[in-house]
Amino acid sequence: MENVQMGYLNRFTPEFGNRAFQFVVSCTALAVLTLILTGMASADGSWTEERGGSNNSGFVPGVGLITEIVEKYQVVDDDILESTPISADLDKNGINEIIFTTLNGTVSIFDGEDGSLVKSIVIGGRIRCPPLVYDLSEDGILDIIVFRSSADMTTMISINSSDFSQTVLRAFSGETYAPAKIMDIDMDGNDEVLIQTYTGNAISFDLSSLEIDWIQFIHEGLSESPALFRVDDDVVIAITTGITYKGVDIFGSPILYFIEGTNGRFEWNYTPGDVRIDTPPTVIKISPTKIYIAVGDGLGNVFIVDYLTRQLYHSILKSGLREYPYWHYINWYFDGRNNRTTVLLLGENAIIAVDLFEKRIIWQHWPFYLDTKVDSLFCDIDADTFVELVVLQSNNMHKRNNLMILNATNGDVKLNISGLPHHPRGITLADFDGDGAIEISVRCMNNLIVFDSSSMIKYLDLLFDGEVIEDGTKFQLYSGYKAYEVNIPAILSAPITYVKELRIIFDPSDQAIEVSYSPNDTSYSVSDPQLIAVEAMTTTRGASAWTFSVYFVVNWSFPHENPFHLNVSISYSDGYTNSIEKRDVFRVENDVEFTGKLTLMQSGKLFRPNDWFTTKDIIEGTGLKTVYQGTLDKYVDMVHFSLAISTGGENVDVHVLDDNELSFELEISDYLTGRHEMELVSTRSPQGTDPPHHSFGIWVDAEPPMTVRVYPSGDNWLSSRNITVGIVASDMNGSGINHSTVSLRIAPSQVFNDSEEWIAWDETLALNDTSIEFRRIVNLESGLYSFQWRLADIAGNDLSYSPVQSFGIDLVSVEFFDFDPVGWNLNRTVGCGITVQVASEVTLLHSTVQYSYSNDVNGPWDWLEPGITIVDNRTVRLGITVECVEGTHNYLQWRVYVNESVSYYSEMYTVLIDSASPVFGDPSPDISVLLDTGDVEISLPISDPTSGLNLSSIAYQFSEEENFTTSKWISVIIDTPNHEVTAKVQFRGLVGKSNYLRLRAMDMAGNPFSFSPTFNIRINELPQVQSIIPGNGSHFEINEAVHFRINLTDPDPTDTLIVEWRSDVDGVLGSNISFTTTDLTQGGHNITVLVDDGHGNPLIIAINVVIDPKPQPGTSEDEPSYFIPVLIIVAILVVVIVLLIIRQRAN
Repeated sequence: MENVQMGYLNRFTPEFGNRAFQFVVSCTALAVLTLILTGMASADGSWTEERGGSNNSGFVPGVGLITEIVEKYQVVDDDILESTPISADLDKNGINEIIFTTLNGTVSIFDGEDGSLVKSIVIGGRIRCPPLVYDLSEDGILDIIVFRSSADMTTMISINSSDFSQTVLRAFSGETYAPAKIMDIDMDGNDEVLIQTYTGNAISFDLSSLEIDWIQFIHEGLSESPALFRVDDDVVIAITTGITYKGVDIFGSPILYFIEGTNGRFEWNYTPGDVRIDTPPTVIKISPTKIYIAVGDGLGNVFIVDYLTRQLYHSILKSGLREYPYWHYINWYFDGRNNRTTVLLLGENAIIAVDLFEKRIIWQHWPFYLDTKVDSLFCDIDADTFVELVVLQSNNMHKRNNLMILNATNGDVKLNISGLPHHPRGITLADFDGDGAIEISVRCMNNLIVFDSSSMIKYLDLLFDGEVIEDGTKFQLYSGYKAYEVNIPAILSAPITYVKELRIIFDPSDQAIEVSYSPNDTSYSVSDPQLIAVEAMTTTRGASAWTFSVYFVVNWSFPHENPFHLNVSISYSDGYTNSIEKRDVFRVENDVEFTGKLTLMQSGKLFRPNDWFTTKDIIEGTGLKTVYQGTLDKYVDMVHFSLAISTGGENVDVHVLDDNELSFELEISDYLTGRHEMELVSTRSPQGTDPPHHSFGIWVDAEPPMTVRVYPSGDNWLSSRNITVGIVASDMNGSGINHSTVSLRIAPSQVFNDSEEWIAWDETLALNDTSIEFRRIVNLESGLYSFQWRLADIAGNDLSYSPVQSFGIDLVSVEFFDFDPVGWNLNRTVGCGITVQVASEVTLLHSTVQYSYSNDVNGPWDWLEPGITIVDNRTVRLGITVECVEGTHNYLQWRVYVNESVSYYSEMYTVLIDSASPVFGDPSPDISVLLDTGDVEISLPISDPTSGLNLSSIAYQFSEEENFTTSKWISVIIDTPNHEVTAKVQFRGLVGKSNYLRLRAMDMAGNPFSFSPTFNIRINELPQVQSIIPGNGSHFEINEAVHFRINLTDPDPTDTLIVEWRSDVDGVLGSNISFTTTDLTQGGHNITVLVDDGHGNPLIIAINVVIDPKPQPGTSEDEPSYFIPVLIIVAILVVVIVLLIIRQRAN
């Protein structure tokens, strides 16, 4: 890990060792304190980039707020200041000394508190680079290390800070311009110092052995600060040459060099452009796997190189900028608030912030005048956790020498100090006077100016109940609950007596409430009664350290759940004010709610939620408590509330017991039956608070059960010894009937009033939501009986009694027999009858004989009285005529009706009607056309949907005559009985003649035969062949014309004949009666002729022919091939001779 001292220790790590000076940046305590400002350090804990050249560049941790810059003192020297000062507590008195060198080789030491001279040490020569501070002898006394340049030599000299004695450590060839760096370069446990000479050498010098470890030539003109960084277990050195003077092109190199720390060898080089690199290399080490090197060249371009991949990661080119920037330094820091790594580019004419990973420019600062930026440092100078950039710029021509403080996040200028002396060259941020605050020193040509603030709060924080208040912490407060405490610890640069006023502003939704406090007279005031300040006080912890405490209670009218910001400001008597604001700190809960479980009791008995009360009960309610909404144990002081039970009528007061439990009593004597909804409400609530609500309900049963009906009904005659006695009862909308209380009293009517025996029910049936039926089966003899039921409800109301009811018993016996008709009926009007016989003559005297008819087994059933024929005093014959429905069942039932509850029923009889004969369907196949064969099979569907088919009755007739005079009926065999069958008839038809066919069938009901239509079936006659050529076995020569012809006759003159000739060799030859072809292939041919008359059974004739090859000359036994020409010549000669002879005779 890097440990570098250049002007000040800007990379502080434990690895620097005990010998390393750890007080260079203000003091140790300050450095440790500022480690909490995360986001300013790189991933390995080291501070970002260091000073470079005679100026500086890097991050300085700071505290305090500088709002009014004042000059603390000036250090004036007759000589020109050569290097930017460093600060160190050389004498260990807690006050830093300021150390710088002059042009003529003097090392000056001044007191950091008042600027008085401590020591001036003449070294001689010229000291161009800043001194270092290091404990060389490990005796606890710091040594000042300087590098004197003269006559092309550099002499390394140490100055003891105790007696200021000088020791020459080593001399090197070449002068030194570039700042030196201290680090354990070769990782041997000892620190080395890295020195660069203008002649081009890099030198590693061991500070323990005081010997050179290695020398490596890099390039002439080394004048920029190197960068040292660790990669794994090695140290890498990045070096650029830079250029001392702007506008000089002959110096410098375009190469970025990487050197191994262990031996000084070149690791690798990178050349980003064609011109020199102007800036020192900046190492951006995010993590061990993310290391970048940034440099700027002489053309105004910036290149960021990925060290591990050795590739260009990103570039910012001059072509994309407003003007030429003249880059001096590149810096970076991690912006924790915005979660980004920011790279700052400082040039003479511009400051540009770049997001490293998004590769975009965040902000740019271009001044109105082309002022030269000569130095810059990072510092959270006001301890607000936002990083500032302190920039020194110089423009002597326009006398614009300014010190600016910019917000590093957005580039806004926070402070500008103008009117600095000519030629300001460098700045230092450090706690020079040991007061814990940062001072700013500006190095000019002949003087050093130190700035401080006139009034300053060095530390200011907010605590709530011991916790640090941050933005968005959202502490939860409860209105009127308790007093809360806010503590403000502060450290001042002036005594507390100079504090005029301290204010705390509570700001819920821009409705500011201010608490003002004066620490001198301890008085305070509150601007709004929404906030009640209980007490305000200060506690002193020293001359400048104290804590201000405010105890406050949030009023009930405070805005509910709004974001609650907190602003604290401290005002000095001179008008200086410092403040700190935290947003969204509190949320206020005004709403209250009930917690716990409501318990209802009556006379010590616990009631469950669905239990019922009667009107004689008094309800006691407990178990609820009033708490703040969303909590379980934060109980509300009930002095702010008055609660009551709202029942729809008068409110019932609610009391609070000692343990914060609520209690009430509720009398319900005038309540009606049903559920009553109630609500625990607030009759008095604080202003601005939603009153709590708690709803609950109780069930009240105000009446006992009622009797809906009892049975048997009055004066009924029953004919069984086993009688069902029942009651239908209802507790309408009430608690329900208590089954254990239901009982029956039954006795002969003449002794009923004297009976006291009650018997339980033995069967129950729920009829609907409100009624229930209870039954008891009793065994009785003939006679007159009376009975009564009693029952009570679940809620506990008094018993209720049913009316007394009576009935009689007649042991009736009834038989039904001789029902007619039986089986199927062919007419819809049917006469029906049955014989009824009873066991006792008395039965017919108080009973009625009835019948009911319907074509639906489920009714409706209307009972009618039939005609009666009396056979004797115990037997009657009943007769009726009913109109039935065909195609369905017709149901008929008889009964002897005694009374509403007693009837004697016959079995259910079914009357069947079928008045229609079977029906024939269409035959298959279609017999309206000629059939192609004499073997005929005809399928004919037959159906009877009512009684079904009599399969044995199905038969057919076949005849040549249409009247079937001589043909017999032939049975059709069908195995499966059904309402719909298919009859299949097979016979041998007569070809060319009429074939007549018909079928018959009968149903199961006995309806007359049904006959199918008479079908005339004609059988097709095939065509006949008269002749065919060529004959079978004919021979033809190849390519000889072969003529094919067939002569046919067809008995059916309407047929259209289709002829096809086919060879087994050449395929289809033709499709006409006759044709001629010369294309037959040589060899034998099986010729097939197909003749189709369109009825699906073609005629097939087969012949064969042979195609022979032509005979060749000299290969035949016939005459030679010249025979015919000779014969023709001979014939011609004979003709000529004959003509000559005839002519001579004529002469």
